[in-house]
Amino acid sequence: MSLWRSLLLVVLALVCYFAVQECVSFFIVRILALYAGIGGEPPAQMTGGYTLTVSLIANGLTIPALYVLFYDRNTYRAPVRLSLLWNVLFGCCLCVSLNSVFRLSELFPTYTEVSEHFFVGSLWLELLTIGVISPFLEELLFRGIMYKEFRSCAGPRLAMLLSALIFGAMHMNMLQFLYASVLGLCLAWVYERYQSLWAPYLLHAAANIFSVVITENETVQRFLSSGFGAVFTIVLLTGALWAPVFIVRSTRKEL
Repeated sequence: MSLWRSLLLVVLALVCYFAVQECVSFFIVRILALYAGIGGEPPAQMTGGYTLTVSLIANGLTIPALYVLFYDRNTYRAPVRLSLLWNVLFGCCLCVSLNSVFRLSELFPTYTEVSEHFFVGSLWLELLTIGVISPFLEELLFRGIMYKEFRSCAGPRLAMLLSALIFGAMHMNMLQFLYASVLGLCLAWVYERYQSLWAPYLLHAAANIFSVVITENETVQRFLSSGFGAVFTIVLLTGALWAPVFIVRSTRKEL
C-alpha cells in the first residue's frame, strides 16, 4: 500500500478523533454555562467534576465515527479464543510493573500529582470511562487503524514503534508518554500475535482497570506498601516477563 495513502488515512483518523472530542467538549461546557446562568465560560471548579463524563460521552461518539469511516472490517478477523485471556494477566502484571518503576524512580517526582489529576471522579465512572470505553476507542484508533496502515507500508516492527510513540505522545506529558509508549509496544505486539483487536483491548482494559483500583483503593495501596505487597509486586513483575512467553506458545499452536 502507498505510504502517502496510509499517512493520509492516519491523519484523517486523528483529525476525526480530535474533531469529535473537541466538539463534544465545547457543547457540554456551553450547556454547563447556560445551566449555571453564566454568559461565558463556566468556572473551572464546575467543569472539573464533569471531566470524566465529558470524556465518556466524547469517546462513545467517536467510536462509531472511526469504525464506520476508517476501520477495515476485513482486516484481522481472527476468531475469539480462550487464550486471549492471557492478555488480561499480561495487562495486570504490566500495569504494576510500570507503575512500580515510575513510582520508585527519582526522575519522576510528580508521579503522584499526575495520578491524582488523571483519576478524578467516582470509582464506577472511572472504571467505565478509563477501564472500558477509552481502551476500546484507543485500540480502534492506534492498533485497528494506525498500526494497520503503518504495517501495510513499513512492516510490523516499524509500525509497532511508530504507533507506540504516537500513542505515547497523545498523553501530553513525559511520564504518561513513557508509560504509554511501552504499553503501546506491547499492545501492538499482541495485536500482531493474535490478529484480533480483542487481544490489545483486553490487555489495555486490564491495565487501566488495575490502575484505577490501585489509585482509588486505600486498602490496596496499604497492602502494596507492606512486606506482603512487595512480594506480590515481585510476583507480578515476574508475571509481566513470563506472560509474553505463554502468549507466544498459545498463538503458535492456534495460528
